[in-house]
Amino acid sequence: MKTVLVTPTWLPEIERCEMLMDSAAAHVSGFDKHLLLVDAMDEPQFRHLARPGVEIIVKQDLLPARLWQLPFARRWWLSSHGLPVRGWILQQVTKLAVTQYTDADACCYVDSDTVFVRDFAASDLWSQDRVRFYRDTRKPHFYASRRYRNWYGFAARQFRLGDPDQLKGAYIAQLNTLHRVHASAMLGAIEQRWQRPWMETLLHSMDFSEFVLYGVFVDACTDQQYHYATDQQLCHSSWLYSLDSTADLERFVGSCEAQHVALHVQSNLALPVAALRKIIDAGR
Repeated sequence: MKTVLVTPTWLPEIERCEMLMDSAAAHVSGFDKHLLLVDAMDEPQFRHLARPGVEIIVKQDLLPARLWQLPFARRWWLSSHGLPVRGWILQQVTKLAVTQYTDADACCYVDSDTVFVRDFAASDLWSQDRVRFYRDTRKPHFYASRRYRNWYGFAARQFRLGDPDQLKGAYIAQLNTLHRVHASAMLGAIEQRWQRPWMETLLHSMDFSEFVLYGVFVDACTDQQYHYATDQQLCHSSWLYSLDSTADLERFVGSCEAQHVALHVQSNLALPVAALRKIIDAGR
């Protein structure tokens, strides 16, 4: 089955993206392409990462022409059809849009502040013609956090599912996979629900999570024909860790488990890339 890796990135994360690409060259195999989604103004700085099997895609090419980025306030995009669009929302939209851009059967998403530390093949994601679908049980903080409640509430509204507290799955992880057929069906359902293009609905939403949206759709609205479900994480992520020092980072890297093929250290932690490389190399 045809599978692509997808990495949204931007200039402030270029060093981390370079580290990701170095690690992918050493450990990743079997993917038809690695797609890097970059802002138009950043594309020249990322050209050196293009190589056989790596394609640079300008985000604007996936979006309506009426959107443009503010060079002095890059976290916002202006729209001639309404209010400005937050960069967070736009990133979720481009990650969904790429499922319609590529002819691959599935997209596997890896953030640019991630590093592969073990061998990882595209075939590891597949069981015959079904691709991996990450689903865990929704934990208490998913109910208590206003932002998580917003995400589940948004998904429930799109698919007329009633009380979002009845949605029991947790779907957010690195190396998540979306199948093209289910993604197309989900976007079509959103268009049918609101009688307008799916991108218009999502771009003008206040907040949503692409993985919660997709996970809820697959669980509630499909027979999961193209997926097999697992609660095993492929990536050891710093999301729930406090990394305030080099010692914290060393402990985090040391706690990587056998099933983890990658480490995710959030770029907003502001840890120097050189120090991060050194600790990860020492911990392998």
